[in-house]
Amino acid sequence: MKFPSKETLARLRAEYPIGTRIELVSMDDPYSKLRPGDRGTVTGVDDTGTVFANWDRGSGLGIVYGVGMAMLGFVGTRATAVITSIRRQGGERDEAVPGRYTYSIGYRFALPDGRTIDGSTTRIRGSVYVKATGVSTAPVRYFAFFPYFNALESYTTPGIGQLIVAIAGGFLVFAVNRQR
Repeated sequence: MKFPSKETLARLRAEYPIGTRIELVSMDDPYSKLRPGDRGTVTGVDDTGTVFANWDRGSGLGIVYGVGMAMLGFVGTRATAVITSIRRQGGERDEAVPGRYTYSIGYRFALPDGRTIDGSTTRIRGSVYVKATGVSTAPVRYFAFFPYFNALESYTTPGIGQLIVAIAGGFLVFAVNRQR
């Protein structure tokens, strides 16, 4: 199983700090008591990127990172985003391959109703620094019912890692609910 990068974990932990209130957008688990619209309080993000919450219905179910991104590839609505910012974070990465840096990339896309949504991501690249001109574009995918959940299209292509995580998550949900 491929785990999220340190940068992704840092971003998830920054987006979902302990105590953050969240709302379930969708659930495809017939054994869970949770339903779309249920609210919960984040209790932490583990090293696999799973966001754990104490749900108001009494569940402690975690949301597995990566499964939602893969779903964007299947059911997400496609849009074209304008790259609004590119910032290099910190210095050179401490890796075996020299000259690699982490870049924070900001983007904005418009919904059919005219509202604009901002998104961001990180990429690891070489030392060549490119400045955002407001002209460069990239395809993004988002959920029409919750456009704030979005990603660059290149991140939404399902891979073997997402398949393994989805199968493992399904098995764990089944095993936990079977014991009850």
